Amino acid sequence: MNVINKVALAAAALAVPVAMVAAQPAASQVAPGGGGSGGARSGGHSTAANRSQQANRSQQANRSQQPNRSHQASRRHAVKGRRPVSGSRPVAGQAGRKILALARAELARNDLNSVILSVREGSRTLITRALGTTMTGIPATTKMHFRVGSVAFAYLSTLLLKLRDEGRLSLNERLSRFFPSLPHASQVTLARLIETRSGYADYVAQPGFLKVLNAHPFRQWTPRELVAIGTNPKLFGTPGKFRYAHTNFVLLGAVLAKIMKMPLARLMRQQIFRPLGLTGTNISSRPPIPAPVLHAFITARGVYQESTFWNPSWTAGTGEIVTSDVGDLIRSAIGIGTGALLTKRSYRRQTAHISHVKPGVFYGMGIFINNDWLLQNPLFSGYNAVMAYLPARHISIAVTTTLGPRSNPNTNYSTNLTREIAAYLAPSHPIS
Repeated sequence: MNVINKVALAAAALAVPVAMVAAQPAASQVAPGGGGSGGARSGGHSTAANRSQQANRSQQANRSQQPNRSHQASRRHAVKGRRPVSGSRPVAGQAGRKILALARAELARNDLNSVILSVREGSRTLITRALGTTMTGIPATTKMHFRVGSVAFAYLSTLLLKLRDEGRLSLNERLSRFFPSLPHASQVTLARLIETRSGYADYVAQPGFLKVLNAHPFRQWTPRELVAIGTNPKLFGTPGKFRYAHTNFVLLGAVLAKIMKMPLARLMRQQIFRPLGLTGTNISSRPPIPAPVLHAFITARGVYQESTFWNPSWTAGTGEIVTSDVGDLIRSAIGIGTGALLTKRSYRRQTAHISHVKPGVFYGMGIFINNDWLLQNPLFSGYNAVMAYLPARHISIAVTTTLGPRSNPNTNYSTNLTREIAAYLAPSHPIS
């Protein structure tokens, strides 16, 4: 979860505050060390379990003709019946106490405002805790909502493959069918968009974009503006070669909305959030975060200031701006990590080692694979988080942290803490 985030590299080269532009764990967040100060970057309610059970039963009934039915049912079982994260036993046994100690140390060592985390091993919750404050004198809680950035790309990947399972589309369809006027669209398939191997450039890494973003953090960006930058013919690379670019996700979201003839946000709610029982997750094209809010602060623009409501419309285009809470983030880790909504064939495709990022780290379809951990670790605008799942041990981790005045805005501290938790719980599967 720290590879050399493309965005981090670009911003560093231009002396532009990196933390403003790391919406997704690009090569640098999910690959190498999220630790250290330099260059690392790129989220329950008591009724959630019942809603998840009802949604999953309905989903299975509607898809009774789908292949690999028993596989899907067994994987959905990993999501159904989960208890809410809040409860009378927020720490379980020696493992929970050890993880709590790691979280407290991370909070103190890096001058963080808050650490909110939940860790499970199988059906057992080891810890769900909130440490620190959301604002001065106001404690952080496990019910607070925060931005989850690139976690949306794992949802998008699942949506794409789920629609393929249902016969709604083919991964080999060309982008030119939907946007014939886009440069090089006939060379780009839907699969290459989600694998970020289209050849299109990352608009986030372009000097002009970074300059405007830094000067106007509240600006509302349109998908048309973002796509125009990312599909500039002069910036086009090699189709089939891994090149992390937010442009791919904006385009894919627009394609899926066209295919299904409904807004992407509604698609996500119907096809992903409800089946997974994500009652604390919200998707929008606007900056507001549902209450209660975990506030973010950052020093990226020269002074320590609140960044909670900086406009994230640039991160993924309309319909992919997601906020969540720690309970839904860990449910997402389990649901995505087990392939709960997919056939066995699609789950294998999503988690395949499609592109080699660095030793031990690969990119599949909208998700990083780091020494067998399936994860996303967004970092942007003062928010950073990790959603991780280890299939071999059924370990799931959800972490978010916010920054204090002396925290490094370019470091994903959630990645650091996740790495320490992984080393403790699964030493044979270290996160690099």
